[in-house]
Amino acid sequence: EMANVPYVGCGVFASAAAMDKFMSKIIFGANGLQQADFLHFTRKQIRENLPDIKKEITQKIGFPCFVKPSNLGSSVGISKVKKADELPIALNIAGDFDSSVIVEKGIDAREIECSVLGNDEPVASVPGEVVPNREFYDFYSKYVDNASKLFIPAKISDKKIAEVKALAIKAYKSLQCSGMARVDFLMDRNTEK
Repeated sequence: EMANVPYVGCGVFASAAAMDKFMSKIIFGANGLQQADFLHFTRKQIRENLPDIKKEITQKIGFPCFVKPSNLGSSVGISKVKKADELPIALNIAGDFDSSVIVEKGIDAREIECSVLGNDEPVASVPGEVVPNREFYDFYSKYVDNASKLFIPAKISDKKIAEVKALAIKAYKSLQCSGMARVDFLMDRNTEK
């Protein structure tokens, strides 16, 4: 933008906010969008207060949970943690990639994706469903194994499709996106929430 060179996709604010999981969660929460329970820690807090952080995660989030660098994509640095003893390694891995770390409640979920296109009046596409070949859609499942499946449209009800599209547009507008974006959802397998 400073060089006045045309580009495709979201502007600076939306791109930066969307890449920062913690900031996205703050914005989504302020706009009433449902999300998995989460905690946020800095690398410094993890290094100085690991026993307290481990206790807080155990009490407030429970297991399984996912530990993620806040500012990274492609599932790099993400760990699925099944018990408290695994937390120190997962927190340090995430902290190696970013000074900001998110810990999210694990959900037995289906992965639904929905593209959104437009500016003032964005339109959502037909949602798709990713079926990973691993326990969760990690870096290897996305880019290395070449064995995950993508179903378009997602095998969900028409009512759920309409809900996903509406939520995708709401998330898109919440971050002030423009041009295009992909909005990812976790849909609880049992409740379809």
